[in-house]
Amino acid sequence: MIDEVRATVTQRNKETSQRLNNGLSQIAKDIKEADTDFKSQVKSALQCFAIPANKTS
Repeated sequence: MIDEVRATVTQRNKETSQRLNNGLSQIAKDIKEADTDFKSQVKSALQCFAIPANKTS
């Protein structure tokens, strides 16, 4: 009986660890995506301040 309890605890720990790992990986992916979107928005917003290149012919 003790062996069954230990096996169950071990299995549940593995499952919990995997869920936590998956959740944290998804959070990291979401943060990276938000960072990319933010940088893109900043770049677009700053374009209105761009100084046109002075062409000399």
